Amino acid sequence: MMAIEIDKHMIPDKLLFIFFLAIFPLSMAHAQTEKNLFRATFHPFSPLNPFAPRFRTGAVFGMGDERALGVELGYGHESTSFVFTNGDYPKEDYRLWSLGVEYFLLTEKSSTLDEYISVELYYINHSETLLNGRYNPTDANRVQFDRADYLRQKYGINLKVGIFAKVFKGCGVNLYGGVGPRIRNNRYDNVINPAEPNDLEENFVLFSEPIYTAYEKAGVALGVNLLIGAKIYFE
Repeated sequence: MMAIEIDKHMIPDKLLFIFFLAIFPLSMAHAQTEKNLFRATFHPFSPLNPFAPRFRTGAVFGMGDERALGVELGYGHESTSFVFTNGDYPKEDYRLWSLGVEYFLLTEKSSTLDEYISVELYYINHSETLLNGRYNPTDANRVQFDRADYLRQKYGINLKVGIFAKVFKGCGVNLYGGVGPRIRNNRYDNVINPAEPNDLEENFVLFSEPIYTAYEKAGVALGVNLLIGAKIYFE
């Protein structure tokens, strides 16, 4: 089967970011004209993620009294990254986009609180240039490097429970938690000056092996995704 790759420069980053930011106010305007049929959502904490900062906004469409369908887009770029990571500010050549689709079953409804269970499918594509880092290859011992091109792809399915709680007229908070299987593929390409690290320089000297984050382990891995979060919604 032939794999189709999209050049990351095919869509101008500034135009994509402007389009992404336009979704949220347009969603709010639509919510005012289609009250109780539409909710616009915004994730206030995702831009502060030190590893993968991005802006996430979406919409929840009513499908009768007990069902709803949600769509969420995420976008991050080096020009929108303002979190320090390993001394790099901003991130170099950083870009991330994500897409999620969620099916809601409303179990309890009232004028101020909706309870639900849902199923969410999602995909994340994250690339950047890493400086003075380390990683764990699939076929070798751990490696430190001066520079490397990093690509992370993650996709999976989450089973979630949550609430939409109205705080003020026309807005509220969406609290949720969930669990589900996920597949992650980390790639390190164009690695410059790879070398075995000095064990004395490891941060976790009490352990026989260093502790690696999920971002530092190369290759494909099947695992479990745990999540808990909060969003702001407007209706």
